[in-house]
Amino acid sequence: MDHANPNAANAEASQAEREALASVMERVEQRAETSRQVAQTQRPPKPLLARPSTMIGLSLTLVGVLVWNTITFREQPLTLTRDQAAEAARAGAALAVLGIEAYRTTNGRLPTSLDELGFGIPGVTYRPAGARYTLTSEVEGQATHLAEYENPSILFTPGVVR
Repeated sequence: MDHANPNAANAEASQAEREALASVMERVEQRAETSRQVAQTQRPPKPLLARPSTMIGLSLTLVGVLVWNTITFREQPLTLTRDQAAEAARAGAALAVLGIEAYRTTNGRLPTSLDELGFGIPGVTYRPAGARYTLTSEVEGQATHLAEYENPSILFTPGVVR
């Protein structure tokens, strides 16, 4: 080392320090890279439902069940006996009477059709005539008179059956 030029000595020392520091940094980066590689190879396995093979298998099973149900359980039409159809018509007529009378109370007149009430009742025919109306039903080709009202107060009079 030359004592005559202290700057040169400092430059040589700092060059040596820089080389040592660069060597240490290189080893640190190598170890970090090695750690990343080890972490990637030791990754825990995916959960069962996150695996593509599981999802494909479950999807195929679900499609199979849906197709089988569609083929096997075709909707059968509902068939009523004559008595059941007559009871359904009477229940529909009771609902229609309530709706008609509520409409008459609210609007001061009878509706022109059951559609004006916001609902229709299958098999029940409504015929308004002035302040009076008639409800009829047809079950297996036989017409049945269900109700005829002119005075709605009779509906709510105890003991009066109409």
